[in-house]
Amino acid sequence: MLKRKLLVLGISLVVGALSSTLFHRRKKTPVHTAFIGEWFYFHKHRQVTVAVNEDLTLYIQNRLHPATVLEATPQRLVFLDTLGYQIIFEKNDTILSFHDETEDATFLLTKK
Repeated sequence: MLKRKLLVLGISLVVGALSSTLFHRRKKTPVHTAFIGEWFYFHKHRQVTVAVNEDLTLYIQNRLHPATVLEATPQRLVFLDTLGYQIIFEKNDTILSFHDETEDATFLLTKK
């Protein structure tokens, strides 16, 4: 009788641990769709194109810009580029802005 109880207890612990592990694996960080897409802004009389893909890769002027995501919320998407500068997208209502630390400037984005 004791062996049967221990066996049932052991099986239930294993099943609980496996289901908990599988449940946590399925959770993904939500992609904030407000930042997914292609935009442009003007800087020094020149049009600059910026794009963010669904996997949160950043493209500037249609070239991959290697960067790490530091923050992804519904209001902000912050990248850190390979030189240590932050590239910040911010959303306020319907306005999307782009701040480039290398230029120390903020630009309003227009959807392409």
